Amino acid sequence: MKRQSNYKFGTTLSAIVIANLLYPGSPALAQGAAKIEEVIVRAQKRSENLQVVPVAVTAFNAKSLEDIQAYDVSDLANRAPGLMFQQSTPVSQELSIRGIGTIGEFGASVDPSVATFMDEIYIGRMGVATMDFFDIDRIEVLRGPQGTLFGKNVVGGAISVHTAQPEHESSSRIRLGYGNYQSSLVSGHVNGSLTDGMAGRLSAHYRDRREGYGYNAYLDEEIETWSAYALRGQLLFDGWETLEVLVRADLSHDDGDGKGRRAFDDPFTPGNGGVSSWYPDDDVRKIYNVNKQGHDRDVWGTSAEINWELGAGTVTSLTGYRKADSTNILDQFSAPVPPASAASYLVFNEDYEAFSQELRFASTDEGRLTWIAGLYYLNEQTQSDDDNFSGPFWLGGPAVNYHYLNINETVNFGVFGQASWQLTDTISLTAGARYTVDDKEYETTGTVIPIGGGSGAPNILTSYPTQNMSESWDRVTPKFDINWQVSDDVFLYASANNGFKGGGWQGKPASEATARTEFEPEVAWSYEIGAKTEWFDNRFRANVAAFHVDYEDLQVLQVYALCVCLVVSNAGDAQITGVEVETQAVLTENFSIWFSGSYMDTEYVDYIDGLGRDFSGNTMHRTPEVQFYVGTEYEIPQVGPWDLSFMVDYRWQDEIYWSVNNTNTEDDYGLLGARLSYASPDGRYSVSLWGKNLTDEEYRDRASAIFGDEYSNMGAPRFYGVDLVMSFGG
Repeated sequence: MKRQSNYKFGTTLSAIVIANLLYPGSPALAQGAAKIEEVIVRAQKRSENLQVVPVAVTAFNAKSLEDIQAYDVSDLANRAPGLMFQQSTPVSQELSIRGIGTIGEFGASVDPSVATFMDEIYIGRMGVATMDFFDIDRIEVLRGPQGTLFGKNVVGGAISVHTAQPEHESSSRIRLGYGNYQSSLVSGHVNGSLTDGMAGRLSAHYRDRREGYGYNAYLDEEIETWSAYALRGQLLFDGWETLEVLVRADLSHDDGDGKGRRAFDDPFTPGNGGVSSWYPDDDVRKIYNVNKQGHDRDVWGTSAEINWELGAGTVTSLTGYRKADSTNILDQFSAPVPPASAASYLVFNEDYEAFSQELRFASTDEGRLTWIAGLYYLNEQTQSDDDNFSGPFWLGGPAVNYHYLNINETVNFGVFGQASWQLTDTISLTAGARYTVDDKEYETTGTVIPIGGGSGAPNILTSYPTQNMSESWDRVTPKFDINWQVSDDVFLYASANNGFKGGGWQGKPASEATARTEFEPEVAWSYEIGAKTEWFDNRFRANVAAFHVDYEDLQVLQVYALCVCLVVSNAGDAQITGVEVETQAVLTENFSIWFSGSYMDTEYVDYIDGLGRDFSGNTMHRTPEVQFYVGTEYEIPQVGPWDLSFMVDYRWQDEIYWSVNNTNTEDDYGLLGARLSYASPDGRYSVSLWGKNLTDEEYRDRASAIFGDEYSNMGAPRFYGVDLVMSFGG
């Protein structure tokens, strides 16, 4: 499997490189071809050309997001090297970059390893961060620790979402869509000047899927339906010569019938699975839940950004507030009861509230020395109120409700600075550091509640009184890099970055002793060398990064069958070594191709879990050795009165292990997408036919092995539709 994966990756990359480097005089790169557009990012809190930023970052602009029908962060998976997405429920989604991520936020004190920022405001819970994209300017995926300039402490990477800002020039746009599964979309904005010194932008979004991807045969109802709406308003005050104020507010709501969770027989456990053997059919999208599933989520927030230009630089103030509440109901085993002997469903309720304040001072870009320094403060409060209803024949015990109440408050404070010195006209050095203090106060209570006259829970779960814990962690996370602008088109860099993620406590403990079991912070050092290059008069771009990451006390979530509970433990030391490639070529005026891919060699160097099991030497789970993304777009001008364009893309993922013991696996798979658009020459009107997973590939986006079965969530099936876009003004 691995040998075949490497062959596919190598031959694809070689074909692109050979075609575009060895034959520069071919018609593909003939004179007069269009050039690749400059990409501006804020990966270092400054607006800079992507090609001179010493950070591995992938940027998606508004057009590319619409071309691939990127409704949320799941649609970016595998399209940025090393980016993975998985989910157990719509409000428990999991991101990882370069093999590092948080597998389920089961616990109010657990922080995400991959941080999400909305207009540079940190969002601390994945259930709050993974909302629909709409009216977006660009999304930046930063890979590796970002321990200096980004708020909080970022150990794995960052997803930085930048919304479209108000402008004084009047414009409006509406996008209407309809697809299979009775899906519909309405999204748009209005923008313009309100006074000489004030501009406003109002954006609205609605998306639904009335027919579900799956079906609950027991209750005779659809599952995996979806309904979401969102609204965002912005005011820009720029009537002053040196002062600019941008105020934002947004709200969103979504709900649906939950994910279909189907059991498959575990090939590594003798005998038939305890649940899978009772299914009367082989339809992977059909379940037999006794209990109705679903989720309901509300999020709203506001922020203020103030930029004050002084002679020596710019003072920036970022103030953010975010609040969310969600409810999620999950049938844990999806068992047809009767005749199966296990029934269990979970009800998760979470309330989240966060306030953050960042103040920074950035020098001008003039002179040999440039610098940025600042202060950061975050206060997060998370309460999870969860019920686990089990019975009536749960492991031979009576019906019970095991109730958890977890309350966590995090206070995070940071002081940071970074400076770059231009040694020569072509070589520069950068050094930076952040000092972070991470304080957490945690309260947890576990109560066993007998149901229907039962005498209590099985002895594997016990009640425990309220436990109060507190801890403080602090760390200095430095950064160093050296950059060499070899020529106008070749930029080389080498960097060393440090990041860490705070510790915490168990979210679903089985006893008082487990409730007080603390997991330590995880720490990473990342060493990277990279090249960002452009060739043939900016018609071919090739960016390459090679990296090695050393992790200490890596936090890993595991399912312990003995107590049917989730336990976070520190996996000792882990190492990740890899290479990432991103290329883009404009072959003719109307024809372009792109390719990105990653290769990673991962290992748990030293990992003995809480049960004494030794996983040292194993490959890190849920991390593909190889993944790649390739696509092409061809435009035919003046087909009738309008222009025709066709885009096709393909993303492929290698085999992965679902658990740290390196047994249960997900085979490699690929997803094919396409888009056919017919647009007016001025770009104001367009109609597009699009499709995702056109081959209807069956794959799982999450699986856990327990009691002889693999409890699995299927990825999205074939999905297609039509979009109509109308733009006015601008």
